[in-house]
Amino acid sequence: MYKFFITIINTKFTFQGLVFILACLCAGLVPLLDIRINEAPNGPAFPGWPEHFNGKTLVSMSLSDVEKRFDAKFPGRMARFQAGKQSLVIRWINRPTRKLHSAADCYRGSGFHLKYLPLETDRAGNRWAAFQAKKVRIYRVREQIVDANGKQWTDVSSWYWAALLRRSHGPWWAFTVSEVVK
Repeated sequence: MYKFFITIINTKFTFQGLVFILACLCAGLVPLLDIRINEAPNGPAFPGWPEHFNGKTLVSMSLSDVEKRFDAKFPGRMARFQAGKQSLVIRWINRPTRKLHSAADCYRGSGFHLKYLPLETDRAGNRWAAFQAKKVRIYRVREQIVDANGKQWTDVSSWYWAALLRRSHGPWWAFTVSEVVK
């Protein structure tokens, strides 16, 4: 049996297969590691919520029960606002986290049908990811993440890796803006 095992390991094909299997196992174990990067017990002080958005005064609204449960475990803070006809969810994030996810995931999980739209650039030059969410009504939803230096991301995954690899330093702001289309 020992000679058989040595013969298998010495063949090029099997050795490459073994390396591949080991690499897959290692990659599969990475999410199980408890990586704590940029997690200072006394992180940056929360600066308070903005008072205006796109020239409109923000009016504070209550979080839903689901949002309250999510916020209790979120590394930062979360609030809901109204600005004219737009509803905003603003999240202040003090460290890289996988708990920040795309608004599309929330809408899809709530039973909405999504139609992804092209990236948008607003009048101020800010880039936004956009989609339509349809259930009974149709909503236009835009989202972006911004760091302390003004760098922007339109998808959570790109932000996460930039933050995790320290290519961006927090705290960060995540903005989700929705408005009824029909």
